[in-house]
Amino acid sequence: MHKIVVTPFKGNLSDLIQIKLKSIESCAGVYSSAQIQSWLNYTKRPDHEKTISNDIIFGAYIDDILVGFLSYSLEKEHVKLNSLFIKPQHQGLGVARILFDRFQKATNGKPINIRSTLNAVDFYQKNGFEISGDDVSKAGFLIKLMRRTV
Repeated sequence: MHKIVVTPFKGNLSDLIQIKLKSIESCAGVYSSAQIQSWLNYTKRPDHEKTISNDIIFGAYIDDILVGFLSYSLEKEHVKLNSLFIKPQHQGLGVARILFDRFQKATNGKPINIRSTLNAVDFYQKNGFEISGDDVSKAGFLIKLMRRTV
């Protein structure tokens, strides 16, 4: 078993985009191929890095190799979880759990809002989140609005 280390991310944002793209491709059992392609196209936009450049980002590393990341922003009255992506070959190893635990400690008990993809809803529900509604992502597919108050 390899040790998973989570630290504030200080690397190249393009590395995060590559992890996100690979993770999106692994959602074939949840979203249609057309929806996945739309999501990939949205993520490949030249300005997409800007969408996470102002976020607070944690990277997860195994043997000094980036295997996942989580990004969030501090809003006035809550924290908004913006991204949680793990390389497909490292999913199921507890990487998301460790990243999420670190994130929760950093939120200082503020309410957390998430726009969750369908494949992640169970993970968030196991962590105390409730579905508060449905929405459509910027890439055009169904997502769940989720919230947890402390």
